[in-house]
Amino acid sequence: MRWRPARSRAIATVAMALPGLLCLPSSGGADQPAPEVTSYFQARLTAPADDDAYLSLRRLKIIIDGKSGTDAGYYFQAIYKDRNRSNTDGTPYVQELRAWRRLGRTRITVGQTKPPFGWERFTNDYALALIDRSPATDHLVPDGNLGDSFARDRGVQCDWEVGKLGCAVGVFDGAGANNGAHGVGPLIAARTTYDRKVSAREGPRAVHAEAALSWRDARHLDFTGQLPGAKSLGYGHFDGHDWRCDLAAGIRGPRWEVRGEYLRAAYRPFSAASPALTADGYYLQGSCHLSQKVEAALKYDGFDTHHGYQADQVTIGLNLSLARFRERLQLNYLFRDATAGYSASDALVCQYQRYF
Repeated sequence: MRWRPARSRAIATVAMALPGLLCLPSSGGADQPAPEVTSYFQARLTAPADDDAYLSLRRLKIIIDGKSGTDAGYYFQAIYKDRNRSNTDGTPYVQELRAWRRLGRTRITVGQTKPPFGWERFTNDYALALIDRSPATDHLVPDGNLGDSFARDRGVQCDWEVGKLGCAVGVFDGAGANNGAHGVGPLIAARTTYDRKVSAREGPRAVHAEAALSWRDARHLDFTGQLPGAKSLGYGHFDGHDWRCDLAAGIRGPRWEVRGEYLRAAYRPFSAASPALTADGYYLQGSCHLSQKVEAALKYDGFDTHHGYQADQVTIGLNLSLARFRERLQLNYLFRDATAGYSASDALVCQYQRYF
């Protein structure tokens, strides 16, 4: 949600009421630890090969994480960004505002959060091996590039674990956070993850695999952010169903990691005037710690809307961990190849991150 004066007061009221809604004490004490308040920012220099370089505040986030033991809690996250040549620049937003409670082996979450879909989407931006997420992730998760949603939505979600399997199912309004409902919905998303630690002669390894599905009954949604070039096909005002699937797997060793992910989206409009479209994308990424403070990474991305837009990208990166917790300097070079209508310019990107 956007940060406007009247809405800000409402948000503050809801945030203060969350402990009561969860049957938690409203003041800090022996039964309830004080909420953890953290913040971090990312400052960025972008130098496209065919344009002038520019400085930007990529992210400034404030996070409030409140818990009562292991049974209940609430979470608030706000963001401000500027000079990124983005339509969300210069305006504070509430990205997440949710409350959760554990009932037996099930955790129930209510509020504004990420629908359970996509591995890279759930990798925190301050922990990414490369500066940005893949175009496939940005475009093809259910609320990716959907207005001002920041890939979040409003709804109810249940999570539980069965052995090494993690399961999550959520029902959301489908319009994306910060966007009006427009009679949209529902959006239903489900995700299953598998995690296992393996001992090897070279050291411990962690294996991860996951799959996800989503379906939405869409009304009046603008999917042109997800499907570049589709505005003339009626996708700026889409009525219909969209289906999505996601497959991901990776393995991590003591000093290295290899991961990959494939995403696919199918759009089926109700009107015969708009064609049905399918888009897919993927990435393969490897990273390695050259020393305790230096990490190198390499990534190949592909994204195709199957209606005249295709983009491929190779990114090489170097990360330097600095003295403070989660303080680091990242340097990426992007080699881009794309069809007309999309910037195919190579770019050098440098980002400084500081955590408080």
